[in-house]
Amino acid sequence: ACPAGAIGVPWGMAEGTYRGIIDQYRGVISTFKEGKVGHISLAIDITPGCDCQAPNDTPVVPDIGVLVSKDGLACDKAAYDLIKAAPGLPGSALEEKGALDPGTDKVTAIYPHLKMDELWKLAAEAGIGSLEYELVEIDKEEG
Repeated sequence: ACPAGAIGVPWGMAEGTYRGIIDQYRGVISTFKEGKVGHISLAIDITPGCDCQAPNDTPVVPDIGVLVSKDGLACDKAAYDLIKAAPGLPGSALEEKGALDPGTDKVTAIYPHLKMDELWKLAAEAGIGSLEYELVEIDKEEG
């Protein structure tokens, strides 16, 4: 995020922007041997704005956890689906949008210009990963 507003993402040109992000991702992962890239999604303190912007706002959902996969697309889609399934937190930007219920698309409620279904489809068609995943929950040992 550019604090001066000199650089921005042209979200109004959604498909072109999405394809650019997909191409950049493909370029990065192509520099590694197959199976040697891991992806981590920290689904904690999920705020309505980019975490690179300060100050930010109240988290919109309870902490989901940490997701890890060798498939970056599956990892991101699982995080997105878990956020969608979670209840929204009262007092957050989701309350203003009427999007607190589990199952509500919380990302689109805050950013209606994002076309997430289109993004997932383009990414899968580009062959950068799978939209199918299996969640394996690992609980931290207490004590």
